[in-house]
Amino acid sequence: MIHFFNRKQLLADFDISLVAQAREILKQQGVPLVYKTKRGDDHAAHGVGAASNGKAGSFPKIYVHIIYVHKQDYQIAKRMLHDAKLL
Repeated sequence: MIHFFNRKQLLADFDISLVAQAREILKQQGVPLVYKTKRGDDHAAHGVGAASNGKAGSFPKIYVHIIYVHKQDYQIAKRMLHDAKLL
């Protein structure tokens, strides 16, 4: 089982289709994974000065899709995604 202390981040991307492809490859090969979606910081994606120009709060929601794997599976999983040209 993958826990907080024995996992390593393999991939983090805004593109859900790329992350879905990566998840499918890993699942087909039997690599256990944890998938999470986090809401990114809106201003980080659009520049820190956004609040000063009167547009604060008007940005679209940004989501980061993250795949974690067990630390022991990291190198194998990384090679799989590299071979598939996803990394």
